[in-house]
Amino acid sequence: HSTFRTALYTRYLFTSIITGLIVIANGNLGWFLKTTPHQWMIFVIIGLTTGSGAVLLYYIGLRYIKANIATMCELCFPVSSIVFDYIFNGRLLSPVQFMSAGILLFTIYKITRNQKN
Repeated sequence: HSTFRTALYTRYLFTSIITGLIVIANGNLGWFLKTTPHQWMIFVIIGLTTGSGAVLLYYIGLRYIKANIATMCELCFPVSSIVFDYIFNGRLLSPVQFMSAGILLFTIYKITRNQKN
């Protein structure tokens, strides 16, 4: 039986391996040597807070919330990113992005409606 910690560690392990292979394949390994200690500290802070911290909370939350509700909330993440990008950065969507967001919202609506029936 796999725990949320196992899932979290496995997710980061495979992501690190795949990303490392892409960096090596593109010949960008030298950038690691150019990264300052301050930049590494920022990476660690991001990884522990919005990265693994958020994912850890997500897996813990799955103990108390039904998976279908968690899925709906996760599908809303891209939409909330669009709203915050507009509020804080004043960026609007391109027509293709706008259409994609509309399809995503429509899909969430249809799934939610089907769950009630």
